[in-house]
Amino acid sequence: MLVSYFLSESGKTKESITFTENRESGEEVFGAEQAVDLRAKWTEGILSEVKTLQDRLESVIESRYLETTTKINNFNQKFEIFENQHKQGL
Repeated sequence: MLVSYFLSESGKTKESITFTENRESGEEVFGAEQAVDLRAKWTEGILSEVKTLQDRLESVIESRYLETTTKINNFNQKFEIFENQHKQGL
């Protein structure tokens, strides 16, 4: 594989850099593809775990929100009853 880079300034070629890589077999490429595939599988697994944890966290947050809202509403109702009883007593 031959890759050339031309560094230019104001449109003029200043310097040429050439990289040459010799691959005699496809084994190196195959090994790299396997490594990338393993990373992709690992990443997919991690993303799946993160999504599961996110769903569970959202569920817990929603549940706690509903619990707290219910407690606040119950407190407000009791407070109104107490307030009305107090006003009637005066």
